[in-house]
Amino acid sequence: TTEIYTLSLHDALPICDTWLRSGNYRAECGRGTPLEWDERRALILQWIDGLAPSVLALQEVDFARFGGDLLPALQERGYEGVSQTPKKIASSQPCGCATFWQRDRFQLVAECTKSRALAVHLRAAGTCGGEFVLVNVHLQAQPLDPATAQAAAGNRARQLHSPLEWAAREARGVPVVVAGDFNAGLDSPLLHVLRSQTWHGHALASAYEHPAAAPTIPASVATFAGHGGRHVLDHIFYAHEHLRLVHLLQPLCAAEARRSFCSDAARSLPDKICPSDHIPIAAVLSFVRNSSADGVQAPACRGHVPEPCAADRKSTRLNSSHARYL
Repeated sequence: TTEIYTLSLHDALPICDTWLRSGNYRAECGRGTPLEWDERRALILQWIDGLAPSVLALQEVDFARFGGDLLPALQERGYEGVSQTPKKIASSQPCGCATFWQRDRFQLVAECTKSRALAVHLRAAGTCGGEFVLVNVHLQAQPLDPATAQAAAGNRARQLHSPLEWAAREARGVPVVVAGDFNAGLDSPLLHVLRSQTWHGHALASAYEHPAAAPTIPASVATFAGHGGRHVLDHIFYAHEHLRLVHLLQPLCAAEARRSFCSDAARSLPDKICPSDHIPIAAVLSFVRNSSADGVQAPACRGHVPEPCAADRKSTRLNSSHARYL
């Protein structure tokens, strides 16, 4: 059985150098925080090397450095990748989504850039390899002004609508995985629709809302720490009729979680463990060939080291009977 090990990692490239040096980020993160790009780049690559995902979804990747910095570094590690290709790069948003895949595991069939989203159609290597579409998203943030909140919610829905429509039209019948920064919480109307309705024929379930995911940091605490807040903004949705959820990543061990999320509510990420203000999330999915596929299990996710937390980090083994849940 072919497995899809999808890792979503936010704030990948140095547009954040500009943003992190502005405002109150340095004060929020504290002294010694690795905000400079060279330090954060090393941490990002450490996470990727430690987890070795077959598919990698990055958000907020600087267009100027994608081809000259990140892509060559990941090609050396056996990946190929693409980034969004907007018709015009706005000075206020010179970054976007980038998706990578292990070239000995998958090959690119098609790609499509949409507003705040990048869809890639991948085919597994081999004569019996499965296909899937990964929709990598960084949807519009929720504004502070309540008067514009409804408009932003509508924009997020449209930004997700477009790549799902493309997948239904250009890759009919191929299962979809949607991963990234939705900028929407668990109680948002957008997530309610994704859980309870089909969207362009895609019936999706949320990986970190699986009952077995309850102990994980993304399910029980937050995925984002910044501006004095803790929020669950990052999600992985998958086509539950065609893909089986096998493992979830517990991205932080207990000691790291206490330091990064619980020690000081006013403190922001990144820190010396996490190179972003969002923590990574990841899932292992297997293709469901028929009803006898129950019980198929993929290898355990490899955890990001540092010691002495390595023994405390493990992926959550899931009961395959939970095909879908609300």
